[in-house]
Amino acid sequence: MFPEIAIIKFIIYAVKLYMGVYNLKIRMLNSRNEINRLGEEENFIHFSFRPSDIDILEILKNCPNLKAAQIPPSYMKSLSKNVPKILKMQGVELLKGDLKGTKIIKYMEVNDQ
Repeated sequence: MFPEIAIIKFIIYAVKLYMGVYNLKIRMLNSRNEINRLGEEENFIHFSFRPSDIDILEILKNCPNLKAAQIPPSYMKSLSKNVPKILKMQGVELLKGDLKGTKIIKYMEVNDQ
């Protein structure tokens, strides 16, 4: 087994345990324009762009039940230092990771099998 696959499976497992679900529904945000379309039912989001502090505040306002947010590793280096602090204060886990090979879609369901 490749180490990358093991890490991805571990992250999926950890998030499922944390959220109490077995089929993880990830809301993919492909642009800032989609932030206003988020609803209260969102628990996990993946960014396909680098969010600003204002983007994060808007997301938290629209998604009070948010449990985790995932950002590609390449964006973590240039992410505002306030973003992780804001998310942590709200109890939202910030995860580093990619959803490679996905089409531009609204949701992606991930199984660990």
